[in-house]
Amino acid sequence: MDIIEKKIEQLGGVEITKAFAPKKDSNFSIENFQTENKILLPEKYIFFSNKYGFGQFNEDIIFDSISKIPSSYDDGTCPISFIYGWGKGTESLQKVRKTFLEQLPANYFVFAESNPGDQLLINTLDNKVYYWAHEEPEKRCILLVPNNFEDFINSLKINLNKNDDDDLEEESFSDDF
Repeated sequence: MDIIEKKIEQLGGVEITKAFAPKKDSNFSIENFQTENKILLPEKYIFFSNKYGFGQFNEDIIFDSISKIPSSYDDGTCPISFIYGWGKGTESLQKVRKTFLEQLPANYFVFAESNPGDQLLINTLDNKVYYWAHEEPEKRCILLVPNNFEDFINSLKINLNKNDDDDLEEESFSDDF
């Protein structure tokens, strides 16, 4: 998993948000969660979620997408705002899954937020990463990002287009929660 760690380090790292740090549960059984939910998550994602869950990148990080995402920046990239973590609270992966099961098919696993309200998903049937544009019509709301989680991590980069900041609504997770 050295590749993931090196990439995250190149991007300036991820900080576990102070308000959510006490909610992180390193003893949570992901294996039991997968069995109970009848899903199988990629190993590289499990490593990533254990290490960086409940975190935010220290830099303004964006990702490239195979599909045209309606709320993307002018260059077609999108931000990644928050990485959900295993543990307790509304930003835990378990709670987020329950919240979105009414809106998404059960084979989609939400792992991070992009634009406010939009989510990044892993399809547990094909292990591809998708973008859920929550305000789009049902038939056009789930869009392919890359073909697997490793490709997603490799597509992450620091946003050098600071002029694009005004193109998207901004939402941040404050340590003052």
